[in-house]
Order: sequence, then C-alpha cells, then structure tokens
Amino acid sequence: MLLATGIPLVEALDVLIRQHTRRLGAVLRDVRDRVAAGSSLSDALAVHPVWFDNIFCSAVKVGQLSGHMDRSLKELAAYVGERQTAKARLFAALTYPAILATLGTG
Repeated sequence: MLLATGIPLVEALDVLIRQHTRRLGAVLRDVRDRVAAGSSLSDALAVHPVWFDNIFCSAVKVGQLSGHMDRSLKELAAYVGERQTAKARLFAALTYPAILATLGTG
C-alpha cells in the first residue's frame, strides 16, 4: 500500500523496519541498505533465503520488470497469508492425533 501511494521504496522499508521484531527488522535493514546502495529489491531479498524463498523473490522480480510492483506485492501478501493459514490448520489438525498416539503408546 505504501508503494501505491507513491512513497519511495527505501522509505517504505523504513516503515516496515519500525513495525517488526528485532530479527526481521535486522533482515529488513540489510535489504533497505542494499536497495539504497543500488541493488534491486529482488536481489536484496534473495540474499536472505531463510526469510524470502524463490517464489517470493521471483514475484518481486516480476513486479519490478512489469512496473506493477505494488500489485505484485499485494498478491504476494495474499499468497503468504494463505500459506500461513494452511500451515496453522495443518498443525491444528495433526495435534490431536499426535497427542492420542503419544498417550496410546504410553
């Protein structure tokens, strides 16, 4: 949303840095510094594969090349949210059988 309103990328990253935890904030600071030094956002994100996988970096690169970075990032945020929801549901679905198996073994 910040990019759609015309805020420069480095300033948008500064806003994100202030909103996140220490670990993710440090990663975002590195990404911001790389972008400020002239690196593309996708290349700066690719340096941190633990936080940003290939799908994430590729989606950002497509947004950069197409000139629709804001739209690409919005769709990427929806994808990441859906993926986290699916992981949470899977964990919740497997917790009860795991407890029963543990108690049954005991």
